[in-house]
Amino acid sequence: EGILLSGGASLMPGLADFIQQSTGVPARLAEHPFSAPCQGAGMAAQMRNC
Repeated sequence: EGILLSGGASLMPGLADFIQQSTGVPARLAEHPFSAPCQGAGMAAQMRNC
């Protein structure tokens, strides 16, 4: 469990470490950070039968 970073801004060097140190919660970069937000939106739409 933890924070999953996605989107273009998640590629900023040191962001995951900064978030982890600031929150105390493990943070990691999504495997495909550019497409992850779109995939998540599609999954949410399917769950809502949109």
